[in-house]
Amino acid sequence: MADELGWGEDSVGMLILTPTLLDAYRYHHPEAKWAKRASRISKILILGLALEADGYPSSG
Repeated sequence: MADELGWGEDSVGMLILTPTLLDAYRYHHPEAKWAKRASRISKILILGLALEADGYPSSG
């Protein structure tokens, strides 16, 4: 993914780690609505970047 996006592996690693850290925070602080929203946004961002790295949708 890092190669396809032209990003460093450290950057992609932090991107992948972000939802995990946010979900861990949410576990200990269930009242934190911002963490729930941030976790969902980060997961959507990862999905979008993964699809972009995969070349989806294919441009003919």
